[in-house]
Amino acid sequence: MTNWKKRAQEIHAECQRRFGKQSLSPIESCDFRGVEKQKIYDCSLAWVETDEAVEELMGIADPIARNQAFNAAYAQLYLDHKELRWSGVVAFASKQVGCGMQDAQALMNDYVPDLDMPDAVYRALVKGNKAIFKQTYPALRFYGEYGLEGLRQCAKAHKPPVKKEFLESFDLVAQGKLGEGAEEMLKYEQLDLLPKEVYKDEEFVKAVRLNQSIVKTVGEIPAIGVKKLKVAFSADCEGGPEVVFDGWHLDDDEQRWPYAKQVGETFQSLVEQQSVFMYGQLQKIVNYQQPVYEMFDEFGHPGLELTTIKFDVDTKPSEVDTNTDD
Repeated sequence: MTNWKKRAQEIHAECQRRFGKQSLSPIESCDFRGVEKQKIYDCSLAWVETDEAVEELMGIADPIARNQAFNAAYAQLYLDHKELRWSGVVAFASKQVGCGMQDAQALMNDYVPDLDMPDAVYRALVKGNKAIFKQTYPALRFYGEYGLEGLRQCAKAHKPPVKKEFLESFDLVAQGKLGEGAEEMLKYEQLDLLPKEVYKDEEFVKAVRLNQSIVKTVGEIPAIGVKKLKVAFSADCEGGPEVVFDGWHLDDDEQRWPYAKQVGETFQSLVEQQSVFMYGQLQKIVNYQQPVYEMFDEFGHPGLELTTIKFDVDTKPSEVDTNTDD
């Protein structure tokens, strides 16, 4: 007996036994006399499809290129499912994290002790960016594909299981309470994941606190990596409306939460008032450009000639265009 026939029989038997208590991707229908057909789902198969897509993005070796791919995934999910507001917010927030990575990387060869600490900042941003994506995007994508019913039925089948507090935020979204759902997702990210994944790093906390102290007392000093902590609602690192952190300690939940909440509220306000601009910026994030630097110029200096490779989620590798900026 072929595998698919065996699997079809197993599904049919399970369907008859449980009558519509599903397990996930629509594979078969239960047919009972006088009763509407019920779909049967196979959770394990559905999660494999989702996790393969996630692992492909997480497998990108370069952290900055990986960050851009994460941002594109978040942005596309929001454009396809606008009820998932948090996915739109985090597309911009994650983009800003990538900007921080680039700044830290640029400073690594010009390290100033006890001032910019670029290595600690770079490591923490890379770790946090990857952890947040891994622990949130699979459930977001799964919801977009199968809806609340499918996600609830298969939350425990995922490895690791979808956290109860994150799952509850999808209930609010499905009830049409989009603002509340987005806020609960934001709380999960800011008050559950970040403290565990990022703010336990003492060197990172020290660097961020020192940066903010200088910004608030002296001002920005970009040459040594001292910049405002912010989220700019632009596909680029600068430009567009922005929300700036005005506290002293970003690692303090009580100071960070009002800032994060303001970022979420500003995003939705801009979507409602400047939708063309915001959707345009999100589309630019989807069609991100990854700069690839030539190793050396004629004088042996790295990074002076810039080649840009455009990545489009719908473009096959053979169709990628390259161009050289003057």
